[in-house]
Amino acid sequence: MHRRHFVCGAATSVGLIAFASAGLALDTTSGDFSADKSGQPPEAPALETPPISKKGGHDEILGKVDADRLYDDVRHLQTFETRLTGTPGNAAAGDWIDSQYQTHGHAAGKGSQQTFKMPDGSDTSNRLYYPFADASSYILICAHYDATSEKPSDSAPGADDNATGVAVLLEISRALVGVKLQKGLILACFSGEEQGLVGSQVCADIAAKEHWPIDLLVNLDMVGFAKAEPANIVVEYDHGNRVLENDQTAANYGAILGSLAQTAGGLSVKYTDIWNSDYMPFEAKGYPCVGLYDDGAEEPFYHSTRDTTDNVNKEKLASVARSILATILEVGVLTT
Repeated sequence: MHRRHFVCGAATSVGLIAFASAGLALDTTSGDFSADKSGQPPEAPALETPPISKKGGHDEILGKVDADRLYDDVRHLQTFETRLTGTPGNAAAGDWIDSQYQTHGHAAGKGSQQTFKMPDGSDTSNRLYYPFADASSYILICAHYDATSEKPSDSAPGADDNATGVAVLLEISRALVGVKLQKGLILACFSGEEQGLVGSQVCADIAAKEHWPIDLLVNLDMVGFAKAEPANIVVEYDHGNRVLENDQTAANYGAILGSLAQTAGGLSVKYTDIWNSDYMPFEAKGYPCVGLYDDGAEEPFYHSTRDTTDNVNKEKLASVARSILATILEVGVLTT
């Protein structure tokens, strides 16, 4: 999680929504894209509980979430020593993520890479996966897979920040095998987040240029740390950033996410604005954006070699996965 001022890269773009498996050659250049916030994010108003559908089938799908498997995925991502953008460990982690999706058994599933250059000249890639067939509109769930620390070239385990978010994406894919939704789903793992949201800026530029029909973006950045019972989660929703026209839609989706985090996830909820993570470039393009965050950026392990699985609560991680799954089923409209 990049919780400070950031500078993102602009990108040239090529077709992606009807993607192929080959990487895309994209070049980034320095731009001026600041969150213009310091300290803790401003709290946003609590949202009223919206009406939630009572359709059958949700409980069975939510019951597929496996806390031990989630924890194992976080632990495996930690073994790459460093996932610093541009390092061999970062590339190997991205390849491992791609390989996991291929084992899940989605009949129409297909993946894609968006390969681009960082400002230092190193190459890296966003890893995208579409579990379902093409649709007229999409939900995009994203998490960054790169990591940093006080000595990132040597060691950046990045367990909470942000192997936890990636693990939830993988678990969502597993749980949705055989499920049919009215909306499509994009699971996006971004690189270059810790260097200034570079990967998400690349993807947002492409999405805007090609008019990707994204109804909702949900960002998962640090979602496994817990220090309270019941475990708390921060529900972030866009509340007055670059584009004001998407605020009400974001608030509506934030209300759904917050409600389901409590009922399906069993989590204690507080609300804030979105702030310095991979949803920001998409919000600036007009897409409605929300997110979940575990409030761990002030902890001693943050951005350090101590960010290990010792700080990850597997039951909270499972609660987050159920919250996101329930939101996908509600917003995406379960049809079977």
